[in-house]
Amino acid sequence: MAPDTSLAWALPCQRPALALALALALALALALAPVFAGLGQHPWAELEHAYGSASDVPGRLRALGGDMVPR
Repeated sequence: MAPDTSLAWALPCQRPALALALALALALALALAPVFAGLGQHPWAELEHAYGSASDVPGRLRALGGDMVPR
């Protein structure tokens, strides 16, 4: 029997917690996209943080967003 590749298993009436988690993940990804879009346009290398150059800040912020953040 072939595996079910549809999203029918995630319908709210069948698995409400999973459907809610998927909806929240999608909403978070859509909300974060504009925030991270212009992140590389700032002169981070000209700024400093407690450990030196702030050129690593964009990468660290993107890492916090995980797979949901566009690169």
